[in-house]
Amino acid sequence: MVTFWGGGVDTQKTLPFGTPEDVRREVGERVRVFGPGGGFMFNPVHNVQARTPVENLLAMYKTLRKRGEYPLQSEQRRGRASGDGGRGSECKSLEKG
Repeated sequence: MVTFWGGGVDTQKTLPFGTPEDVRREVGERVRVFGPGGGFMFNPVHNVQARTPVENLLAMYKTLRKRGEYPLQSEQRRGRASGDGGRGSECKSLEKG
């Protein structure tokens, strides 16, 4: 399994200067792209900048809570909600040794 660490939201542009909807869209897109199969560890690209609107921080956290919990909603729709984070049985067998 490949793990993606970071890149959850752009802290130089989207988070400090975008709208809450911009933040929701970017966070949702990153979860959609990096999340399937497990292994996406969400965190901002870098430190949250001073004067970042609280509304944008809340949009980030709420979107992540809604869309970023495993199994992902998209995996459930595809029938991959097997309790293995959507990784499938091939990964289970590798983990057992």
